[in-house]
Amino acid sequence: FYEVTHQSAFRSVTIGADNTVYMMESDEQLHSVSQIDGTQNWTFAVGSGAYMGNHVIGPDTQQYVAYYDVPTETPHLVAFDQDKAINWDKPGYMRCLGFSAFGDALAINTSQELVALDPVSGDVVWHTLINHTLSTSCALANDGTIYLEAGQSSGFDGEVMAFDSLGGFKWAIPSTGQIYRPPMLYADGRLYVPNHESAYNP
Repeated sequence: FYEVTHQSAFRSVTIGADNTVYMMESDEQLHSVSQIDGTQNWTFAVGSGAYMGNHVIGPDTQQYVAYYDVPTETPHLVAFDQDKAINWDKPGYMRCLGFSAFGDALAINTSQELVALDPVSGDVVWHTLINHTLSTSCALANDGTIYLEAGQSSGFDGEVMAFDSLGGFKWAIPSTGQIYRPPMLYADGRLYVPNHESAYNP
């Protein structure tokens, strides 16, 4: 057991496949620490005047951070490797939701589209309009189906949406209640949506 403290509060925690712990801090830095004793490995920041959003780790261990550049008033998605070398930095993306069956990064852009980005180049592989301003993250089924819950900016009265592995729309079900956690797929085949509804059968 160990304790990691800092003068700023931690806003989120991600755990890598090698059990490395990544902590997003309110000082707008991402900290990598040892799972064994909490020793800090490194810190990562996108520069001054930037507000960091979510952090996710891809299936190829590449890491992604969504951030908001205050001077230009532009959201970005940046991809970097284990050595903190930036591979690409794309403007216009508000959040990385997860990954497709092909390993493409799934993101929401400022045009309210679900976009698949090539992990190597950051180029757009496909995009589809979802017409919603808020999405948490996505769930991926064994057949490649992508499930996400999206709602209006207030967080109410959105939809649970399903897309195929290439972004083709499959179905949508109204979702009443506040969105506060991503959808989850369980072994029993049900899709659980943690809001004021209980579960859907995909």
